[in-house]
Amino acid sequence: MTPVTFILAAIGVSYTSWLLMRFIVWLDTPGASANRAEDC
Repeated sequence: MTPVTFILAAIGVSYTSWLLMRFIVWLDTPGASANRAEDC
């Protein structure tokens, strides 16, 4: 695996885990999801 491919894979994994975390937070608090998105 070349270093560029490894960096792209690491970015993809971190972004996917971030999206999954946001989705779980959105599922836990459907009413406050809009307000929480504006805070970030």
